[in-house]
Amino acid sequence: MVPASIPLYKRWLSYLMPITIEQRLDHRGDVLCLQRYRGQWMLISPKAMYSFGTSYRPFIRCFRQIHNELPHVHQFLLLGTGLGSALAILQQRYHCYPATVLVDNDADVLHLGQTYMALDTRRPLTWVWQDAYAFLQKDEGRYDLIAVDVFHELQVPAFLFNAAFLEACALHLNENGICLINTILAGEDARRQFRKMLLRFFTRVDSIQDDVNTYFIARL
Repeated sequence: MVPASIPLYKRWLSYLMPITIEQRLDHRGDVLCLQRYRGQWMLISPKAMYSFGTSYRPFIRCFRQIHNELPHVHQFLLLGTGLGSALAILQQRYHCYPATVLVDNDADVLHLGQTYMALDTRRPLTWVWQDAYAFLQKDEGRYDLIAVDVFHELQVPAFLFNAAFLEACALHLNENGICLINTILAGEDARRQFRKMLLRFFTRVDSIQDDVNTYFIARL
């Protein structure tokens, strides 16, 4: 969805270069830019990309790895929403329309996702303004797929490496559920240690290395 208030020339230019539509300060006071580029909505900061419509690499790579299991995903939890790219990819690339809960600790980010992404609502969508770990501690839902994409710039919060958080993710999965975790880790030893921690709560853990990012695919 491209709001009619955006001038036509900007819509045309956005197929050649990123065009900034809005700028906001996040809850830490850092600049977030909403941009339109090549038919997609992007949410970026000076150092990081948080969303890029259905071209967002972390979930393109992860969903490709589990594509045979996506038809069984009926309940989806997204921790760290960006604009909702993960759900957009499920809907538009895989015709997968799970009931979805989208959780983010920044109300402006949630507002931008709700305003611009035009996600399909044939199944319930619930947007929650809350810290991801705090949400898990109180939520009683169970999910077939959980995706964790919690970042500030290129930093992941400390709780992501907390065994209690990883256990909570596992406990919120249905039988045969899958948890996808986007991380940035400093070297092979750190990746090996994180995988070892995941194996305390999951029976199988695969990973994908993508430049500085490592995506972990953890199955019950």
